[in-house]
Amino acid sequence: MSALNAAADHRVWQPEASLTIYDIRQVHEQALADLPATGRVSIDLSNVEEIDTAGLQWLIFFSRCLAQRELGGQVLAVSGAVDDFLTLMRGREALQFTHPTA
Repeated sequence: MSALNAAADHRVWQPEASLTIYDIRQVHEQALADLPATGRVSIDLSNVEEIDTAGLQWLIFFSRCLAQRELGGQVLAVSGAVDDFLTLMRGREALQFTHPTA
């Protein structure tokens, strides 16, 4: 389960606990259903305790989706688990949104 919190024309997408192969279908359906037509979307990964390659692939897809819809896409925060995984997989380079540096 994830949350897309809205405030005016800026929304923050914040997945809960896990971005793994077991979660992606539900995350995908909810995140895309909640995307606004205009404005900006930021991503908060601070609560993600577990991520795998399916989660990284989905984040790459989501960043491209945001870029195509011109919705921005800034990562506000990452958890230690996400930071370690992105470093290991060189995931930062594949993502098209801006993100904090570790």
